Amino acid sequence: MTISARAVGSHPVTPCAIGLRAIMGLIVLLTLAARPVLAQEQAEALFLQALADADQAARLADGPQRDQLLADAADRLQTLLGDTPDLALPRLELARVRFLQGQDQLARIHFTRVLAESDPPPPVAANIERYLAALHARRKWRGAYGLSITTDTNINTQSEHRTVTIEQFCLSGFGSQEICINQPTVTTPPRVAGTGVRLWATGTYQHPLDDATQLHLGGRIDRTDHEGSAFDRMTLSAHVGPHWQHGPHSDTRLLAVVARTYEANRPVSRDLGARLEVRHPLDPMTGVVIHLAHLERRHDNSPTLDGPLTDLTVSLNRVLGPTLRGTLAVSGFRQRPDASIADRKTGRSLDVGLAAVLPTGLGLDGTLSLARTDYDDTTPFVAGGAQRADTTRTARLRITHRDAQWMGFVPDVTITHTKRTSNDIRGGYRRTSLGLNLVRSF
Repeated sequence: MTISARAVGSHPVTPCAIGLRAIMGLIVLLTLAARPVLAQEQAEALFLQALADADQAARLADGPQRDQLLADAADRLQTLLGDTPDLALPRLELARVRFLQGQDQLARIHFTRVLAESDPPPPVAANIERYLAALHARRKWRGAYGLSITTDTNINTQSEHRTVTIEQFCLSGFGSQEICINQPTVTTPPRVAGTGVRLWATGTYQHPLDDATQLHLGGRIDRTDHEGSAFDRMTLSAHVGPHWQHGPHSDTRLLAVVARTYEANRPVSRDLGARLEVRHPLDPMTGVVIHLAHLERRHDNSPTLDGPLTDLTVSLNRVLGPTLRGTLAVSGFRQRPDASIADRKTGRSLDVGLAAVLPTGLGLDGTLSLARTDYDDTTPFVAGGAQRADTTRTARLRITHRDAQWMGFVPDVTITHTKRTSNDIRGGYRRTSLGLNLVRSF
């Protein structure tokens, strides 16, 4: 697939193409006209110089001069968008610069944002779609890895219930009478607080089978270490299967999945099953994502817990504004151990998320979650011998900055608070964590 090195919104030099670009440029200038004269002149100069640098770089072969021109163009466009993030043409040019730099993820973000927010003319939209298709075709390897340092107030999710033990002491030697005294002892299971370190890495490879089908392979390793080893966790997983591309924003994957879980450095369980993933746009501003998984879980030391696990998540994502995104997700799961009725349970949850980028560059991503889990069996720890039911409320805030970077890693801070209530006296708990995360993608 060959794409013109000219601007994204342009075509071969014809009166129509020149007129289209002139109209879009006029829109930019009219938008800038409402700003102070000095700011308007500076913005025009930044944009025109960035456009000249990008056009000159597109005509050069790979080398230091080309790299410097593209870097300068990107800096100027970022400055312009930082001041006025809703300008479509500078964002298009920045997407083209990122494409020429080989920064496919950033190019895809900017192209997609222009399609979603600015309603470009059909010829421009068609050219953006060609760029998105080229990005998808040339990217076979994807991956990311990261480090997290998290302080947690309740690592072992210990409830706040108290146990009262009554011991009876009887004394004799008072004639024919015996005196007995009841001595109550109140104990509260300890909650473990501390700081943990998490390391993780994930990667995927896509091998083209035909124009619309690829073979998708991927894997992940995720390990968390705390002081001592009782709460250490590690998960290894891999998947493989066909990936059908229906369009730049629409695809389907059907994957075979295998996973292995370790706790306290000992193997705990293994999963084998399948996962269906569907992504489809409902309109230029809204998209839906569906994940359906069915796994057979086997435990190393607790065979009574062996059995199927089914999970379904439907997410609705919508662009609410130039720097505002919303997410609504509904999930459900069903776990049915073959032998342990007490561990059979069904759950559902609702998640509402809102992500915004402030004019200062600060990014805020908040999520509120409400989940309910019902157990099939009765338990003596529930009043009246009823079935156990848990309700979990979670609030999470992620803080980023678009210009923050350290040695290629993008940092963020995450604050999470969880409260679970239960009719089982052992089931409720509170937990708060604060994490510093460093993530690098390639």
